[in-house]
Amino acid sequence: DVSVAQFAKVKLRVRSEQLMRGLGRHLLLRALYGLQKVGASMMADFYVRPGHEPKIPESISQQLHQILTPGDVLVVRKEYALTNYFLPGHWPHAALYLGDRQSLVKLAANWQATIVPRWVEMMRENATSSEANAGSQKHVLESMKDGVQVRPLISPLSSDSLVVLRPQIAPELISKALLRGLVHEGKPYDFDFDFRRSDRLVCTEVIYRAYEGIGDISFPLEYRAGRLTLSGGDLIQMAVKREHFDPIVVFAPWQSNGLLSGNDADHVL
Repeated sequence: DVSVAQFAKVKLRVRSEQLMRGLGRHLLLRALYGLQKVGASMMADFYVRPGHEPKIPESISQQLHQILTPGDVLVVRKEYALTNYFLPGHWPHAALYLGDRQSLVKLAANWQATIVPRWVEMMRENATSSEANAGSQKHVLESMKDGVQVRPLISPLSSDSLVVLRPQIAPELISKALLRGLVHEGKPYDFDFDFRRSDRLVCTEVIYRAYEGIGDISFPLEYRAGRLTLSGGDLIQMAVKREHFDPIVVFAPWQSNGLLSGNDADHVL
């Protein structure tokens, strides 16, 4: 039993208070996210052992060039990286292998008119190189502190240990997954590790966004620090159980100087 004027006045006051609280919360979250971004960016290239330069040995890299196929997932670790202490598990980083120019052109036959701008740019860059170099340039889709980008394979190979996981799906589905992953190229890194949003992505979320729902692939997201996440260790555990992925090879220098496969790889993982 209130007048329209009274109702309008109270409603305006309530809505105004809600707006101010929402704005304050938004500004606070943005400020906290900014601090997270600054802190994480400073730690990204810091090693507790000064002078350490992670790199897969050249002989191992050459073998990997022969083994890798488009759609493979590379899970890696850099020893002594400060970020290792803040990320879950032994294997904190992942990248999606795209292959070389010829591989992508072959896969793109199924993409029809749907072409990712960055992919076109990459093809143009490779075409300007010599034919020998153009065929050998291999790329990954990888999210790092500067965002989700198509990078040369040397980026994830600048690590101390590595695991190659291969999806258990048909080539045409791998082509679809790569296209879905490339759609996210150019997005910023998510320093809040929030899988509920796709406008910014962490490294493992690139794998998640590419493969989730492709065929029968489904990822078991786990709550960590109040957030649904997917870690590199989660990916490896799926492969060890032969759930949607197979472990192809492992390079673990504390275990062997060469690539391990089969039961030896399972044992290390």
